[in-house]
Amino acid sequence: MGDLDIDNYLGSDPASDIIQDIISGSRRHKVLCQTLEAGLFEEIETFRGPVSSADLARKCHYNHDVTERLLNTLVCLKLLEKTTSTDGVVGYKNSTATTRYLLRSKRPSMIACCMSEAAMVLPALDNLAAVLKRGTSEMFMSAMEGMARNVPFTGGSLLLLEKILNEDKDGPWPCISMDLVMAMISKGRERTPSEYSTLLKKHGFSNTQIKSIEGCNYYDAILAKKPF
Repeated sequence: MGDLDIDNYLGSDPASDIIQDIISGSRRHKVLCQTLEAGLFEEIETFRGPVSSADLARKCHYNHDVTERLLNTLVCLKLLEKTTSTDGVVGYKNSTATTRYLLRSKRPSMIACCMSEAAMVLPALDNLAAVLKRGTSEMFMSAMEGMARNVPFTGGSLLLLEKILNEDKDGPWPCISMDLVMAMISKGRERTPSEYSTLLKKHGFSNTQIKSIEGCNYYDAILAKKPF
């Protein structure tokens, strides 16, 4: 067997894994959105326990083979849990994440977040090549400034909920990706802690406190105070 006997490691090129993970990310999001569109998680919830792929397909008038493949895909994505009963019947039920955030009857819900990503955020990125050449539009920022200009603010505390860039401006992902999306539609941008401190100080705020919130979320907390 030659080299295989000397080196037992078999695996893909880690450099290609980075690219493949990006490509498959869009596939994961599409599967989630289509599953939400179909109302599949609600259908599973009605069984109040693990349901077989055959029973689910029968109830929803789905093709059994495609249903089973989708259910196994959702298990891989940790959106469903897979069980086997004592008599060997394989069943599926919603995972904790799905039950907590992906049912229309529950609040808070992340369904709108999932769907708006597909409806608004991703289409905005279709303009990336054009925006690289012409720059961003000032229309959005002009509208925001017009609404805020006549609002007096003579002192007090200001709480900002924004995801904060690291000082090197290369992460975290939720923030750096939204920074790029903002470049597609406005002159707005995400900022680092030092940039927020400088901006707030320019407008009379002091004692800026920044609290980073761990996890895949869209917000960190910034508290600044302005003397009356």
